[in-house]
Amino acid sequence: MESFELILMKKVALVDDVLPHPIGRKSMLFKTETERECNLNETATRMLNILLESTSIGEAYNQLLQEYKIAPEVLQKDLLALIEKLVHRQLIAINNPVAEEEV
Repeated sequence: MESFELILMKKVALVDDVLPHPIGRKSMLFKTETERECNLNETATRMLNILLESTSIGEAYNQLLQEYKIAPEVLQKDLLALIEKLVHRQLIAINNPVAEEEV
């Protein structure tokens, strides 16, 4: 995976065939193509929701840093682990952000 500094500029999106299902404060991601599921605990669900709502991973990282009040290196490790896990399972994609003039 790329360096953390390069990752911060990118955007996370669900893959087209992934359906999110909230279960209380937790969630389950269902991949329709393979009919596989991935259960996320409360923290992973919150992290993913912020990643999906943010314009970049960096924006999400800063918001999570404020929200969870943990050491930056701990959040970096946890956030990268979640992103890597979901990319590996083909549930999310990491994209370059769309420039405003391309919209």
